[in-house]
Amino acid sequence: MVYKGELTRAQNGTIRVYVYDAQMKLLNLDRFNTTANATLEVKKNRKWTKTVFELQQKDNAFVGKLPPITRKPFHIDVILREGNRDMLIAFDNLD
Repeated sequence: MVYKGELTRAQNGTIRVYVYDAQMKLLNLDRFNTTANATLEVKKNRKWTKTVFELQQKDNAFVGKLPPITRKPFHIDVILREGNRDMLIAFDNLD
């Protein structure tokens, strides 16, 4: 594991993803691209539906608006780009 992530969600649908090192120190996001791709996954009728949305760097977090959630639990996958490598932060079984 290279990094750890924390996801916070506001009542208005805004989410923030914070990135930490292995010692749980908040990272400066200068090393990452200014945007990250996120995917909301919801299971409906035994099939997973995916909605892609974008997160922007703001105040040392990746911030964006969560698409409407139609069912629970749901998953959010965030892909960060650091240099030439993509890294996944997965948040599963959220409600």
